[in-house]
Amino acid sequence: MYGVARKYRIPPGTQGEAVNRTEREYIDRISAAPGFVAFHIIHEGEVGITVTIFRSQAELEAVQHQAAAFVRDHLSDLTTGPEDVIQGPVAISKIGSDPHYRGIY
Repeated sequence: MYGVARKYRIPPGTQGEAVNRTEREYIDRISAAPGFVAFHIIHEGEVGITVTIFRSQAELEAVQHQAAAFVRDHLSDLTTGPEDVIQGPVAISKIGSDPHYRGIY
């Protein structure tokens, strides 16, 4: 497996809107891509981190442009990221049985 984590700054009070837009406009698109394993958003305060996992580096790299386009087209009014990106092989992974979790915003 191969993954990428991206760190964004999201102004206070806009995190819920960023999550809503991502759920409405992006998650189904990315999860339909060949090799998709998982997509997560983690946020605290003004920091949001996305974690995307695919079966292989090639499959992840084939859809990298989708993430950049989504942020540019749908989140540019809420963030100017990503600030940091780390990409590489997944060292360890365990996912429970819950197929879709949606936090409260």
